[in-house]
Amino acid sequence: MYRGRSSLIRHRWWSAAFGLVLMLTATGCERSSSSKDKSESEPDTQPQQQQQKQDEFVAGSEADVFTYALESDPESLDPMKISGVPGGRVAYNLFEGLLMPARTTEGAESPDDLVRPGIAKDWDVSDDGTTYTFHLREDAQWSNGDSVTAQDFIYSWKRTLLPGYPVDYVQLFYVIRGVRDYNNEETESNWEDVGIEAPDEYTLEIELEHPTPYFPQLVAFYTFFPQPKGPVESHGGDWTSPEHIVTNGAYTLASREEGEQLVLEKNPNYWDADSVSVERARIRIISDSETLVEDYRDEKLHWTGRSITPWQVPEFRDHADFRREPTLGTYYVQINVTDEEHFRSEPAFARALRLAIDREALIEEHLNGVFEPADSFVPDEVSGYASDTEIETDVERAKELIKKLDVPSGEALGTIELLYNEGKLQRRVAEALEARWKETLGLDVELVAKPWEKYLESLDITAYEMARSGWVGDYDDPMTFLELWTTDNGNNDTGWSDDEYDELIEKAKAAPQSSDRREHFHEAESLLLERGPVIPIFHYVSHELVGSQIEGYEPHNRDIHLLKDLSVE
Repeated sequence: MYRGRSSLIRHRWWSAAFGLVLMLTATGCERSSSSKDKSESEPDTQPQQQQQKQDEFVAGSEADVFTYALESDPESLDPMKISGVPGGRVAYNLFEGLLMPARTTEGAESPDDLVRPGIAKDWDVSDDGTTYTFHLREDAQWSNGDSVTAQDFIYSWKRTLLPGYPVDYVQLFYVIRGVRDYNNEETESNWEDVGIEAPDEYTLEIELEHPTPYFPQLVAFYTFFPQPKGPVESHGGDWTSPEHIVTNGAYTLASREEGEQLVLEKNPNYWDADSVSVERARIRIISDSETLVEDYRDEKLHWTGRSITPWQVPEFRDHADFRREPTLGTYYVQINVTDEEHFRSEPAFARALRLAIDREALIEEHLNGVFEPADSFVPDEVSGYASDTEIETDVERAKELIKKLDVPSGEALGTIELLYNEGKLQRRVAEALEARWKETLGLDVELVAKPWEKYLESLDITAYEMARSGWVGDYDDPMTFLELWTTDNGNNDTGWSDDEYDELIEKAKAAPQSSDRREHFHEAESLLLERGPVIPIFHYVSHELVGSQIEGYEPHNRDIHLLKDLSVE
C-alpha cells in the first residue's frame, strides 16, 4: 500500500477496500470490497455553487444520531464466520476480545503498541515467549448481565476449532499448542491436548507452539472474540439477530434492515460504559459512492466510514474533512490453478501477466494517480519488514513466456474470464487490464461482474478462472499476507500449493530471531511471485471524509476506528 518511494502519496489511511472503496476489501487479512457507482462520468471539478456548499457544510448536522456507512451488508455478525471488512467493522463494536486493536498505529515501536487491554485488564508472557497468561476483568459483563469469564473464550474457541466448522481464519489458531491436530479430522486428538486452560474464572493460560511476536494482535482480532453460549445453543444460526443477540462490547444491536442499515446502542453493562460518548449510531449500507458523497455533502453523514473513489478525491483534497492514509492492503488478481492441465495453472502464465502490466501508467491514467504501484505483495507499511522484490514491466519477456505455455498444437489461448465484484473502481481496473493484456499479449479477457455476496461465493468455491481480489492485513506483520498462500489456508481460494513455500512459512513461524523471520519471509515472497498465481496491482490508500467536529479519530494503518473512542462536539 503506501509506497515511500513515490511522491504520489504522502499521507495516511485505510477503509477497507475490500471494504473500502477499494478495499478492497480484505479484510482481515480481510477481504475488501468496493463501492458501486451509478454515474459513468468522472468530473474533476464541481460547479461553483456546489463548491461553496461544500465549504459551508457541517457533516452530520442533518442526522438525528451519529451516522456513517458501510459499502455492503456484513456477511455475518458471528465473529467466527466473518471474513470481510464490513462484518469486521461491526464486530469490533459489538464484541470485545481479550485485547483490542490500539486506537492508533502512529508511532508504534513494538507489537505491544498495536494492542490495548480489552476483557483482559493485563497479561504476562513467559521468558521463552511461549506462554501467555491473561487476567480478565471481574466486572466485564455480557449485555444480558452475565459475567464474561475465561470459559466463554474456551467455549467459543473450542466450537470454532471443531473439524469442519465453517471458519476461514482457523489457521490463525494453529500457533497454539495442539490446535492443528485437534482441528484435523484425520488425527486423533482431544481438547486436553490443546494448550488452552482456565485455572479459574478470570484467568486464561495459552501455550504456543513457538514464540509468536504477533500473538497479542491475534487475540485482538475478531475471530478470537467470545460468543455467548446460551444464545448460540438456543437459537443456532439465528443468534445474531437483533432479538436474540447478546454482546460483550461497547454496543448492542438495536435493529438491522438488510441492505439498508444497522442501528447500534450503547451497552449499559459494558465494563467501560462511562467512557463511551456516542450513545447510538446508525450504520447505513451505501454501495454507490456517488450517493455516499452526496449524502455527506448534504450533512446526513458524520463520517463516510470508507474510502471515496479516486475520481472524487480532487473535489475534497483540500477540504478540512479529508483524510488520506496508507493502509496495510494490496489489490491484486489471482488465478484459479485447480485444473493442473490448463495452461493458466502454469507459473509462466501468471509471470507473463505480471510482466505485461505497467502499474504506474494504469494508476495514473485510470485511477487518478491516488494509489501506489505494488512492487511486492506485502505492503511497505508493515512494521519491521521491507520487501526486497521488484515487479518490473517487460512486455517482450512476457510474450516469450506466453509462447512457451503448454497449449495444444494449433490452438489459440482462447478467452480467459476475469471475475470482479460490481463497482466503478473494480470495473475500471478490470477494463484497463483487459485492454493491456489484449494489446501486449493478444490475450482475450472476458469481464464478469457479480454482486459482492455472489463474488465472494464464487471465490469460496473456486468457481472462476481469474479474479480481482484485495487483502487487508488482520494484524501488522508479514505473516498475515504470506500465510494466506499456504496449502489449505481457508482464504487461499486459488488451489495453489507449494511444499517449499509452506516450509518457509513454518520456518518463519518458529524463527527465534527477527532477522531469521525476515529472511524466511523474503524467500517466501520471492517464491510466491516466481511460482504463485498472484498478480499484485497496487497498495491501498484510504481517502475518507471525517467531520471536523469528531474527536478521537486517530490514524490507523488498518482503518480500525471504534465507536467507543469517538465523540462529537
